[in-house]
Amino acid sequence: MTSASTAIAPLSWSDLEALTDFQIDPVNGPTNAQSRLRLFGHSESEVR
Repeated sequence: MTSASTAIAPLSWSDLEALTDFQIDPVNGPTNAQSRLRLFGHSESEVR
């Protein structure tokens, strides 16, 4: 590193949240115990 490096202030949680558009998909998202349906990429009529 050089002695002329500048410090970067860390972002707050609200600043980080504003930088993403991440939303949980309870139907086709990763398998989790809280999902409403687990379609694994298929339509609901194919699964039932």
